[in-house]
Amino acid sequence: MAPLGATVLHGAVANVLVAVATALGFTAGGLDPAGSLLAGFATGAVGFAFLGVGLLASEFFSTSRGPTASRRPS
Repeated sequence: MAPLGATVLHGAVANVLVAVATALGFTAGGLDPAGSLLAGFATGAVGFAFLGVGLLASEFFSTSRGPTASRRPS
């Protein structure tokens, strides 16, 4: 459970930092602040969606090779 918790924490912090950086960068570039916040929020939301899919996949596969383990090289 500890690795899963660490992944959630790391992913959440990274997503929030990227979302804030996106919003600040767009605002610093002279774009509308409301639109910049929306773009930052959307970036963070997509990041959290990818985090969720990754966490869900990690519950089904015991190793990173799990999805391709049944393939045999030609």
